[in-house]
Amino acid sequence: MKKILLYLSAFAFSAAGLSSCADDYDEYDNSWFLENDETMTLSASVSSLELIEDTPLDEQVLTFTWTPARQMPDEYVVTYVTQLDLKSNNFASSTVIREVENDGVFSKSYTTEQLQSYITDKWGQSIADVSTVSFKVIAKWDGGTQYVMPEVRTVDVDIQPYKPLVFEADQVFVSGSAKTGTSRQAVSQTLEDEYLYAIVTNLKPGELIIPVVNDGVEQYIAPALDQDGTFKDGVDVPARMLAQNEDGSVPEDAAWEITETGDHRIVINMLDQTVKIYSPDNEFNKPFTVEWYPNCTLTLTPYPVTVTSKVWIRGDGAYKPDGTGSWYEYGVELNLQQSEADPMVLVYSGPAIKSGRNSFAITSAVSYDANGDGKDESYTCNNAYVFAPVRVDTDGNGYHDGQGVDINKNGIASDKGDTEDGIYNKDANHDESVTVGAWMDMSGGPDIRGNYFKTPSGANFIVFDLRNMKIKFEVR
Repeated sequence: MKKILLYLSAFAFSAAGLSSCADDYDEYDNSWFLENDETMTLSASVSSLELIEDTPLDEQVLTFTWTPARQMPDEYVVTYVTQLDLKSNNFASSTVIREVENDGVFSKSYTTEQLQSYITDKWGQSIADVSTVSFKVIAKWDGGTQYVMPEVRTVDVDIQPYKPLVFEADQVFVSGSAKTGTSRQAVSQTLEDEYLYAIVTNLKPGELIIPVVNDGVEQYIAPALDQDGTFKDGVDVPARMLAQNEDGSVPEDAAWEITETGDHRIVINMLDQTVKIYSPDNEFNKPFTVEWYPNCTLTLTPYPVTVTSKVWIRGDGAYKPDGTGSWYEYGVELNLQQSEADPMVLVYSGPAIKSGRNSFAITSAVSYDANGDGKDESYTCNNAYVFAPVRVDTDGNGYHDGQGVDINKNGIASDKGDTEDGIYNKDANHDESVTVGAWMDMSGGPDIRGNYFKTPSGANFIVFDLRNMKIKFEVR
Protein backbone atom coordinates (compact mmCIF):
# COMPACT_ATOMS: atom_id res chain seq x y z
CA MET A 1 0.00 0.00 0.00
CA LYS A 2 2.92 2.30 0.72
CA LYS A 3 4.20 1.75 -2.80
CA ILE A 4 0.81 2.71 -4.23
CA LEU A 5 0.76 5.94 -2.20
CA LEU A 6 4.26 6.74 -3.34
CA TYR A 7 3.27 6.18 -6.93
CA LEU A 8 0.26 8.43 -6.48
CA SER A 9 2.37 11.11 -4.84
CA ALA A 10 4.91 10.98 -7.61
CA PHE A 11 2.23 11.14 -10.26
CA ALA A 12 0.50 14.02 -8.47
CA PHE A 13 3.78 15.90 -8.26
CA SER A 14 4.33 15.45 -11.97
CA ALA A 15 0.78 16.52 -12.67
CA ALA A 16 1.26 19.63 -10.55
CA GLY A 17 4.41 20.42 -12.46
CA LEU A 18 2.56 20.06 -15.74
CA SER A 19 -0.20 22.36 -14.49
CA SER A 20 2.36 25.04 -13.60
CA CYS A 21 3.44 25.09 -17.21
CA ALA A 22 -0.04 25.76 -18.54
CA ASP A 23 1.22 27.65 -21.54
CA ASP A 24 3.01 24.55 -22.80
CA TYR A 25 0.48 21.86 -21.76
CA ASP A 26 -2.95 23.44 -21.89
CA GLU A 27 -4.20 20.55 -24.02
CA TYR A 28 -3.23 17.94 -21.32
CA ASP A 29 -6.12 17.35 -18.91
CA ASN A 30 -5.31 14.99 -16.00
CA SER A 31 -8.06 16.13 -13.70
CA TRP A 32 -9.81 12.76 -14.13
CA PHE A 33 -6.95 11.09 -12.27
CA LEU A 34 -6.61 13.53 -9.42
CA GLU A 35 -10.32 14.01 -8.84
CA ASN A 36 -11.25 10.29 -8.68
CA ASP A 37 -10.33 9.03 -5.22
CA GLU A 38 -10.06 5.30 -4.55
CA THR A 39 -13.31 3.86 -3.25
CA MET A 40 -12.77 0.10 -3.00
CA THR A 41 -12.84 -1.47 0.49
CA LEU A 42 -12.17 -5.10 1.49
CA SER A 43 -13.28 -7.09 4.52
CA ALA A 44 -13.19 -10.70 5.75
CA SER A 45 -16.11 -12.48 7.39
CA VAL A 46 -13.83 -13.36 10.34
CA SER A 47 -10.36 -12.35 11.48
CA SER A 48 -9.51 -15.83 12.75
CA LEU A 49 -10.94 -19.25 12.00
CA GLU A 50 -10.61 -22.79 13.36
CA LEU A 51 -11.43 -25.41 10.74
CA ILE A 52 -13.65 -28.33 11.78
CA GLU A 53 -13.24 -31.63 9.96
CA ASP A 54 -16.85 -32.77 9.94
CA THR A 55 -18.14 -29.53 8.41
CA PRO A 56 -20.02 -30.36 5.16
CA LEU A 57 -17.56 -30.32 2.27
CA ASP A 58 -19.48 -27.69 0.31
CA GLU A 59 -20.15 -25.34 3.24
CA GLN A 60 -18.41 -21.97 2.88
CA VAL A 61 -16.63 -20.98 6.09
CA LEU A 62 -14.67 -17.90 5.01
CA THR A 63 -15.86 -15.07 2.77
CA PHE A 64 -14.06 -11.96 1.55
CA THR A 65 -16.21 -9.03 0.36
CA TRP A 66 -15.20 -5.85 -1.42
CA THR A 67 -16.96 -2.74 -2.67
CA PRO A 68 -16.74 -1.49 -6.28
CA ALA A 69 -13.67 0.51 -7.28
CA ARG A 70 -13.97 4.13 -8.39
CA GLN A 71 -16.02 5.07 -11.45
CA MET A 72 -14.10 5.73 -14.64
CA PRO A 73 -15.17 7.03 -18.06
CA ASP A 74 -17.11 4.58 -20.22
CA GLU A 75 -14.10 3.69 -22.38
CA TYR A 76 -12.47 1.99 -19.37
CA VAL A 77 -13.41 -1.59 -18.37
CA VAL A 78 -12.67 -2.73 -14.82
CA THR A 79 -11.61 -6.29 -13.93
CA TYR A 80 -11.30 -7.72 -10.41
CA VAL A 81 -8.49 -10.22 -9.73
CA THR A 82 -8.28 -12.12 -6.42
CA GLN A 83 -5.21 -13.74 -4.89
CA LEU A 84 -4.84 -16.02 -1.87
CA ASP A 85 -1.55 -17.04 -0.35
CA LEU A 86 0.27 -17.74 2.87
CA LYS A 87 1.25 -14.33 4.22
CA SER A 88 4.93 -15.27 4.48
CA ASN A 89 4.95 -16.23 0.77
CA ASN A 90 4.09 -12.63 -0.19
CA PHE A 91 1.99 -13.73 -3.18
CA ALA A 92 4.84 -15.48 -4.95
CA SER A 93 3.96 -16.79 -8.40
CA SER A 94 4.71 -20.39 -7.38
CA THR A 95 2.38 -20.38 -4.38
CA VAL A 96 -0.39 -17.86 -5.03
CA ILE A 97 -3.93 -18.95 -5.91
CA ARG A 98 -5.10 -16.41 -8.51
CA GLU A 99 -8.51 -16.03 -10.12
CA VAL A 100 -10.20 -13.46 -12.38
CA GLU A 101 -13.68 -12.83 -11.02
CA ASN A 102 -16.80 -12.57 -13.16
CA ASP A 103 -18.27 -9.17 -13.91
CA GLY A 104 -20.46 -7.90 -11.07
CA VAL A 105 -19.01 -10.30 -8.46
CA PHE A 106 -17.81 -8.61 -5.26
CA SER A 107 -17.12 -11.57 -2.94
CA LYS A 108 -15.02 -14.73 -2.76
CA SER A 109 -15.73 -17.70 -0.47
CA TYR A 110 -13.79 -20.80 0.55
CA THR A 111 -14.82 -24.14 2.10
CA THR A 112 -13.13 -26.07 4.90
CA GLU A 113 -11.89 -28.64 2.39
CA GLN A 114 -10.27 -25.95 0.21
CA LEU A 115 -8.54 -24.12 3.06
CA GLN A 116 -7.28 -27.34 4.68
CA SER A 117 -5.88 -28.50 1.35
CA TYR A 118 -4.22 -25.17 0.57
CA ILE A 119 -2.57 -24.87 3.99
CA THR A 120 -1.38 -28.45 4.46
CA ASP A 121 -0.86 -29.69 0.90
CA LYS A 122 -0.09 -26.70 -1.30
CA TRP A 123 1.76 -24.60 1.26
CA GLY A 124 3.09 -27.47 3.40
CA GLN A 125 2.14 -26.06 6.80
CA SER A 126 1.74 -28.13 9.96
CA ILE A 127 -1.74 -28.90 11.23
CA ALA A 128 -0.45 -28.07 14.71
CA ASP A 129 0.19 -24.42 13.88
CA VAL A 130 -1.98 -21.41 13.12
CA SER A 131 -1.33 -20.15 9.58
CA THR A 132 -1.85 -16.56 8.52
CA VAL A 133 -3.23 -16.28 5.00
CA SER A 134 -3.49 -13.09 2.96
CA PHE A 135 -6.27 -12.29 0.53
CA LYS A 136 -5.77 -9.60 -2.08
CA VAL A 137 -8.21 -8.04 -4.55
CA ILE A 138 -6.97 -5.94 -7.44
CA ALA A 139 -9.20 -3.65 -9.50
CA LYS A 140 -7.53 -2.85 -12.81
CA TRP A 141 -8.75 -1.01 -15.88
CA ASP A 142 -8.28 -1.69 -19.57
CA GLY A 143 -9.14 0.56 -22.48
CA GLY A 144 -9.03 4.33 -22.66
CA THR A 145 -6.16 6.48 -23.78
CA GLN A 146 -4.28 6.79 -20.49
CA TYR A 147 -2.93 4.41 -17.87
CA VAL A 148 -5.06 4.09 -14.74
CA MET A 149 -3.53 3.14 -11.41
CA PRO A 150 -5.13 -0.10 -10.07
CA GLU A 151 -6.81 -0.19 -6.68
CA VAL A 152 -5.38 -2.87 -4.39
CA ARG A 153 -6.63 -4.05 -1.00
CA THR A 154 -5.30 -6.84 1.24
CA VAL A 155 -6.61 -8.46 4.42
CA ASP A 156 -5.16 -11.22 6.64
CA VAL A 157 -6.92 -14.09 8.42
CA ASP A 158 -5.46 -16.51 10.98
CA ILE A 159 -6.53 -20.12 10.31
CA GLN A 160 -6.09 -23.20 12.49
CA PRO A 161 -6.25 -26.35 10.32
CA TYR A 162 -8.16 -29.27 11.74
CA LYS A 163 -6.38 -32.30 13.09
CA PRO A 164 -7.76 -35.44 11.41
CA LEU A 165 -9.94 -37.23 13.89
CA VAL A 166 -8.61 -40.59 15.01
CA PHE A 167 -10.46 -43.09 17.16
CA GLU A 168 -8.49 -43.22 20.40
CA ALA A 169 -8.61 -46.15 22.77
CA ASP A 170 -6.62 -47.71 25.57
CA GLN A 171 -8.54 -50.95 25.09
CA VAL A 172 -10.74 -52.38 22.36
CA PHE A 173 -13.13 -55.32 22.76
CA VAL A 174 -15.79 -57.32 20.94
CA SER A 175 -18.96 -58.47 22.64
CA GLY A 176 -22.71 -58.75 22.00
CA SER A 177 -25.14 -61.52 21.19
CA ALA A 178 -23.04 -62.58 18.16
CA LYS A 179 -20.10 -63.40 20.41
CA THR A 180 -19.80 -66.97 21.64
CA GLY A 181 -19.32 -67.02 25.39
CA THR A 182 -20.49 -64.52 27.94
CA SER A 183 -17.43 -62.29 28.36
CA ARG A 184 -16.10 -59.63 26.05
CA GLN A 185 -12.87 -60.41 24.20
CA ALA A 186 -9.91 -58.05 23.83
CA VAL A 187 -8.84 -56.93 20.35
CA SER A 188 -5.11 -56.36 19.87
CA GLN A 189 -3.26 -53.63 18.05
CA THR A 190 -1.40 -55.06 15.05
CA LEU A 191 2.38 -55.06 14.96
CA GLU A 192 2.58 -53.62 11.46
CA ASP A 193 0.24 -50.64 11.90
CA GLU A 194 -0.47 -48.75 15.12
CA TYR A 195 -3.87 -47.66 13.77
CA LEU A 196 -5.10 -51.18 13.03
CA TYR A 197 -6.79 -53.38 15.61
CA ALA A 198 -7.72 -56.89 14.51
CA ILE A 199 -8.96 -60.21 15.78
CA VAL A 200 -10.09 -63.57 14.40
CA THR A 201 -12.87 -64.86 16.62
CA ASN A 202 -15.77 -67.28 16.53
CA LEU A 203 -19.13 -65.60 16.00
CA LYS A 204 -22.73 -66.63 15.46
CA PRO A 205 -25.74 -64.82 13.97
CA GLY A 206 -26.60 -61.84 16.14
CA GLU A 207 -25.37 -58.36 17.02
CA LEU A 208 -21.68 -57.55 17.41
CA ILE A 209 -20.73 -54.70 19.74
CA ILE A 210 -17.28 -53.06 19.69
CA PRO A 211 -16.66 -51.33 23.04
CA VAL A 212 -13.58 -49.13 23.53
CA VAL A 213 -12.21 -47.72 26.76
CA ASN A 214 -10.20 -44.49 26.70
CA ASP A 215 -9.11 -42.69 29.88
CA GLY A 216 -11.52 -44.87 31.80
CA VAL A 217 -14.53 -43.87 29.69
CA GLU A 218 -16.36 -46.53 27.68
CA GLN A 219 -17.67 -45.77 24.20
CA TYR A 220 -18.62 -47.84 21.17
CA ILE A 221 -17.39 -48.01 17.59
CA ALA A 222 -20.65 -48.03 15.69
CA PRO A 223 -21.78 -47.82 12.05
CA ALA A 224 -21.69 -44.27 10.66
CA LEU A 225 -24.93 -42.30 10.40
CA ASP A 226 -25.41 -43.28 6.76
CA GLN A 227 -24.86 -46.99 7.55
CA ASP A 228 -27.31 -49.44 9.11
CA GLY A 229 -24.87 -52.08 10.37
CA THR A 230 -25.96 -54.66 7.78
CA PHE A 231 -23.25 -57.27 7.25
CA LYS A 232 -21.01 -56.48 4.30
CA ASP A 233 -18.41 -59.17 3.74
CA GLY A 234 -14.87 -57.78 3.47
CA VAL A 235 -15.98 -54.19 2.91
CA ASP A 236 -14.63 -51.10 4.71
CA VAL A 237 -17.70 -49.66 6.43
CA PRO A 238 -17.50 -46.06 7.75
CA ALA A 239 -17.81 -45.91 11.53
CA ARG A 240 -18.33 -43.38 14.31
CA MET A 241 -17.84 -43.26 18.07
CA LEU A 242 -20.94 -43.40 20.30
CA ALA A 243 -21.17 -42.65 24.02
CA GLN A 244 -23.03 -44.84 26.49
CA ASN A 245 -26.65 -44.07 27.25
CA GLU A 246 -27.23 -42.10 30.43
CA ASP A 247 -28.15 -45.30 32.25
CA GLY A 248 -24.86 -46.93 31.15
CA SER A 249 -26.44 -49.16 28.52
CA VAL A 250 -25.30 -49.67 24.91
CA PRO A 251 -27.00 -47.45 22.29
CA GLU A 252 -29.27 -49.40 19.96
CA ASP A 253 -27.50 -48.15 16.83
CA ALA A 254 -24.07 -49.36 18.01
CA ALA A 255 -24.58 -52.91 16.69
CA TRP A 256 -23.00 -54.63 13.70
CA GLU A 257 -24.95 -57.50 12.10
CA ILE A 258 -23.44 -60.99 11.95
CA THR A 259 -25.21 -63.55 9.75
CA GLU A 260 -23.02 -66.68 9.83
CA THR A 261 -21.44 -69.04 12.33
CA GLY A 262 -17.69 -69.51 12.36
CA ASP A 263 -14.39 -67.66 12.64
CA HIS A 264 -14.69 -64.06 11.47
CA ARG A 265 -11.82 -61.66 10.90
CA ILE A 266 -12.56 -58.18 12.29
CA VAL A 267 -10.30 -55.28 11.29
CA ILE A 268 -10.76 -51.84 12.87
CA ASN A 269 -8.94 -48.91 11.27
CA MET A 270 -8.73 -46.18 13.91
CA LEU A 271 -7.25 -43.63 11.48
CA ASP A 272 -9.67 -44.12 8.60
CA GLN A 273 -12.53 -44.77 11.04
CA THR A 274 -13.72 -47.94 9.33
CA VAL A 275 -14.63 -51.48 10.33
CA LYS A 276 -14.16 -54.46 8.03
CA ILE A 277 -15.53 -57.92 8.85
CA TYR A 278 -14.67 -61.03 6.83
CA SER A 279 -16.96 -64.05 6.84
CA PRO A 280 -15.48 -67.52 7.53
CA ASP A 281 -15.50 -68.46 3.83
CA ASN A 282 -14.03 -65.26 2.46
CA GLU A 283 -11.04 -66.00 0.19
CA PHE A 284 -9.12 -63.22 1.95
CA ASN A 285 -8.62 -65.52 4.93
CA LYS A 286 -6.38 -67.90 2.99
CA PRO A 287 -2.62 -67.65 3.66
CA PHE A 288 0.03 -67.25 0.99
CA THR A 289 0.52 -70.48 -0.97
CA VAL A 290 2.78 -71.02 -3.95
CA GLU A 291 3.73 -73.94 -6.19
CA TRP A 292 7.26 -73.88 -7.49
CA TYR A 293 9.93 -76.08 -9.03
CA PRO A 294 12.58 -77.15 -6.51
CA ASN A 295 16.15 -76.60 -7.59
CA CYS A 296 14.82 -74.57 -10.57
CA THR A 297 14.11 -77.77 -12.48
CA LEU A 298 11.03 -77.54 -14.70
CA THR A 299 10.88 -81.28 -15.32
CA LEU A 300 10.00 -81.98 -11.70
CA THR A 301 6.56 -81.88 -10.14
CA PRO A 302 5.77 -78.42 -8.71
CA TYR A 303 5.94 -78.34 -4.96
CA PRO A 304 3.31 -76.39 -2.94
CA VAL A 305 4.32 -74.33 0.11
CA THR A 306 2.03 -72.39 2.44
CA VAL A 307 3.76 -69.54 4.26
CA THR A 308 2.48 -68.58 7.70
CA SER A 309 5.65 -68.00 9.72
CA LYS A 310 8.60 -69.98 8.39
CA VAL A 311 11.01 -67.78 6.44
CA TRP A 312 14.80 -68.05 6.34
CA ILE A 313 17.23 -65.20 5.78
CA ARG A 314 19.88 -65.86 3.14
CA GLY A 315 23.02 -63.84 2.59
CA ASP A 316 25.15 -61.79 4.91
CA GLY A 317 22.52 -62.03 7.63
CA ALA A 318 22.93 -65.82 7.68
CA TYR A 319 26.62 -65.91 8.61
CA LYS A 320 27.49 -67.59 11.87
CA PRO A 321 27.20 -65.38 14.97
CA ASP A 322 30.98 -65.19 15.34
CA GLY A 323 31.30 -64.00 11.74
CA THR A 324 33.23 -67.03 10.61
CA GLY A 325 32.46 -69.52 7.89
CA SER A 326 29.89 -69.02 5.16
CA TRP A 327 26.11 -69.15 5.04
CA TYR A 328 24.43 -71.78 7.14
CA GLU A 329 23.23 -74.65 5.02
CA TYR A 330 19.68 -73.83 6.05
CA GLY A 331 20.06 -70.07 6.41
CA VAL A 332 18.83 -68.46 9.62
CA GLU A 333 15.18 -68.90 10.47
CA LEU A 334 13.18 -65.78 11.23
CA ASN A 335 10.22 -66.44 13.48
CA LEU A 336 7.57 -64.29 11.83
CA GLN A 337 4.18 -63.40 13.24
CA GLN A 338 1.15 -63.61 11.01
CA SER A 339 -0.97 -60.45 11.13
CA GLU A 340 -4.49 -60.74 12.51
CA ALA A 341 -5.54 -58.10 9.96
CA ASP A 342 -4.25 -60.00 6.91
CA PRO A 343 -2.99 -63.60 6.82
CA MET A 344 -0.62 -62.71 3.99
CA VAL A 345 1.16 -60.07 6.08
CA LEU A 346 4.04 -61.46 8.13
CA VAL A 347 6.09 -59.44 10.61
CA TYR A 348 9.60 -59.91 11.96
CA SER A 349 10.42 -58.16 15.21
CA GLY A 350 13.62 -59.16 16.94
CA PRO A 351 17.38 -58.66 16.98
CA ALA A 352 18.74 -56.52 14.14
CA ILE A 353 19.69 -58.55 11.10
CA LYS A 354 23.23 -58.21 9.85
CA SER A 355 23.55 -55.51 7.23
CA GLY A 356 24.60 -56.39 3.69
CA ARG A 357 23.13 -58.46 0.89
CA ASN A 358 20.11 -60.41 2.11
CA SER A 359 17.08 -62.16 0.69
CA PHE A 360 14.47 -64.41 2.27
CA ALA A 361 13.56 -68.00 1.49
CA ILE A 362 10.71 -70.40 2.20
CA THR A 363 11.41 -74.09 2.77
CA SER A 364 10.81 -76.64 0.04
CA ALA A 365 10.25 -79.67 2.25
CA VAL A 366 11.74 -81.41 5.22
CA SER A 367 12.19 -84.48 3.06
CA TYR A 368 11.72 -84.31 -0.70
CA ASP A 369 13.26 -86.10 -3.68
CA ALA A 370 13.89 -82.86 -5.60
CA ASN A 371 16.22 -84.37 -8.21
CA GLY A 372 14.26 -87.55 -8.82
CA ASP A 373 17.25 -89.71 -7.94
CA GLY A 374 15.67 -91.51 -5.00
CA LYS A 375 17.48 -89.31 -2.46
CA ASP A 376 16.01 -86.73 -0.12
CA GLU A 377 17.04 -83.15 -0.79
CA SER A 378 15.75 -81.01 2.05
CA TYR A 379 15.81 -77.23 1.95
CA THR A 380 19.18 -75.59 1.42
CA CYS A 381 20.19 -72.09 0.47
CA ASN A 382 20.54 -73.18 -3.14
CA ASN A 383 17.27 -75.09 -3.27
CA ALA A 384 14.81 -72.39 -2.34
CA TYR A 385 11.95 -70.18 -3.35
CA VAL A 386 13.08 -66.69 -2.32
CA PHE A 387 11.65 -63.23 -1.80
CA ALA A 388 14.06 -60.74 -3.32
CA PRO A 389 14.11 -57.49 -5.32
CA VAL A 390 12.04 -57.45 -8.50
CA ARG A 391 13.80 -59.47 -11.19
CA VAL A 392 15.57 -57.54 -13.90
CA ASP A 393 16.07 -58.86 -17.45
CA THR A 394 19.80 -58.26 -17.41
CA ASP A 395 20.65 -60.01 -20.69
CA GLY A 396 17.68 -58.77 -22.72
CA ASN A 397 16.49 -62.28 -23.53
CA GLY A 398 13.59 -62.52 -21.14
CA TYR A 399 13.21 -64.65 -18.05
CA HIS A 400 11.07 -67.32 -16.44
CA ASP A 401 8.35 -66.06 -14.12
CA GLY A 402 8.90 -68.73 -11.48
CA GLN A 403 5.47 -70.25 -12.02
CA GLY A 404 6.05 -72.35 -15.12
CA VAL A 405 5.63 -69.54 -17.68
CA ASP A 406 8.36 -68.19 -19.93
CA ILE A 407 8.45 -64.42 -20.38
CA ASN A 408 10.19 -63.16 -23.53
CA LYS A 409 12.20 -59.96 -23.79
CA ASN A 410 9.05 -58.01 -24.68
CA GLY A 411 7.38 -59.07 -21.43
CA ILE A 412 4.96 -61.41 -23.22
CA ALA A 413 4.26 -64.99 -22.18
CA SER A 414 5.96 -67.31 -24.61
CA ASP A 415 7.17 -70.85 -24.95
CA LYS A 416 10.50 -69.56 -26.18
CA GLY A 417 11.79 -67.67 -23.16
CA ASP A 418 15.38 -67.74 -22.03
CA THR A 419 15.48 -71.31 -20.68
CA GLU A 420 17.77 -74.20 -21.45
CA ASP A 421 17.05 -77.86 -20.87
CA GLY A 422 14.20 -77.11 -18.50
CA ILE A 423 16.32 -74.86 -16.27
CA TYR A 424 15.15 -71.39 -15.25
CA ASN A 425 16.93 -68.40 -16.71
CA LYS A 426 18.80 -66.95 -13.79
CA ASP A 427 18.74 -63.22 -14.55
CA ALA A 428 20.27 -62.63 -11.18
CA ASN A 429 22.83 -60.68 -9.22
CA HIS A 430 20.57 -57.66 -8.95
CA ASP A 431 21.07 -55.81 -5.66
CA GLU A 432 18.69 -53.07 -4.54
CA SER A 433 19.35 -50.54 -1.78
CA VAL A 434 16.82 -50.28 1.03
CA THR A 435 15.27 -47.05 2.25
CA VAL A 436 14.33 -47.51 5.90
CA GLY A 437 10.60 -47.14 6.50
CA ALA A 438 9.62 -47.20 2.82
CA TRP A 439 7.68 -49.93 1.04
CA MET A 440 9.61 -51.73 -1.68
CA ASP A 441 8.39 -54.02 -4.44
CA MET A 442 9.67 -57.58 -4.36
CA SER A 443 9.41 -60.75 -6.39
CA GLY A 444 9.13 -64.38 -5.45
CA GLY A 445 10.64 -67.42 -7.15
CA PRO A 446 13.53 -69.88 -7.26
CA ASP A 447 15.12 -68.16 -10.25
CA ILE A 448 16.08 -64.95 -8.43
CA ARG A 449 18.37 -66.48 -5.86
CA GLY A 450 21.10 -64.06 -6.93
CA ASN A 451 19.01 -60.96 -6.18
CA TYR A 452 19.46 -59.28 -2.80
CA PHE A 453 18.22 -56.39 -0.71
CA LYS A 454 21.10 -54.25 0.54
CA THR A 455 19.81 -54.02 4.08
CA PRO A 456 21.02 -51.23 6.39
CA SER A 457 22.52 -51.59 9.82
CA GLY A 458 20.07 -51.87 12.70
CA ALA A 459 17.06 -53.18 10.75
CA ASN A 460 15.12 -55.10 13.40
CA PHE A 461 11.56 -54.84 12.12
CA ILE A 462 10.48 -56.23 8.73
CA VAL A 463 6.98 -56.38 7.26
CA PHE A 464 6.34 -58.88 4.45
CA ASP A 465 3.16 -58.05 2.50
CA LEU A 466 2.87 -61.20 0.39
CA ARG A 467 -0.56 -60.22 -0.92
CA ASN A 468 0.86 -57.19 -2.69
CA MET A 469 4.46 -58.48 -2.91
CA LYS A 470 5.97 -55.61 -0.95
CA ILE A 471 8.45 -55.41 1.91
CA LYS A 472 9.41 -52.73 4.42
CA PHE A 473 12.47 -52.55 6.69
CA GLU A 474 12.40 -50.44 9.85
CA VAL A 475 14.69 -49.61 12.75
CA ARG A 476 12.74 -49.57 16.02
